Amino acid sequence: MENIVNELKEVYFTGKTRSLDYRLSQLKQLAAMLKALRNDYAAAVNKDMKKPEEEIFFTDIRFTDHEIGHTTRHLEEWMSPSKIKTDAAYASDDVHMYPEPRGVVMIFGAWN
Repeated sequence: MENIVNELKEVYFTGKTRSLDYRLSQLKQLAAMLKALRNDYAAAVNKDMKKPEEEIFFTDIRFTDHEIGHTTRHLEEWMSPSKIKTDAAYASDDVHMYPEPRGVVMIFGAWN
């Protein structure tokens, strides 16, 4: 696990993950993986949790696919700088927020 995290950190520090093209490519690959492995995923969840495969397709897989599509459609907007309102003391300043990736995050979640 430590090797994987270190490899991901190396990629992050190259600055490669900042571009819209890179992020869209990652989302496209995630969607393709979900589609290619959906039967394996459904079988594993069914075996572990006894959840019917039809339910898995219509909830877990469909929901994740929808979220990937939503993120793909809105990512460019979310990456764009946004103007920040300030108080009177800074009224003459032009303040913007520039969303940027902050590093590598590992998320652990329980399935049941």
